[in-house]
Amino acid sequence: VFTRRGVDRILRYAFELAQNRPRKTLTSATKSNGLAISMPYWDERVEAMAAHYPEIRWDKQHIDILCARFVMQPERFDVVVASNLFGDILSDLGPACTGT
Repeated sequence: VFTRRGVDRILRYAFELAQNRPRKTLTSATKSNGLAISMPYWDERVEAMAAHYPEIRWDKQHIDILCARFVMQPERFDVVVASNLFGDILSDLGPACTGT
């Protein structure tokens, strides 16, 4: 279950982190074409939060292609923000790619 307070708290942390990094980029993991209620809400909150951080370049990527790009082009990412479900997938994928 997503709450506005919870989602905004996570997103604010991610945007603040991106703001303090040299690249100032953020990618949001989504699957709004498959999870028809929760992920469109997540995407809406990302867009609303992004309005408060105009200096951050951000995009959203569906989790399936994001995982492929994580493996094939890891250098394209800096800060990635995700729900617990997608964050769990990505936190396992990253170390597997680096052999750690």
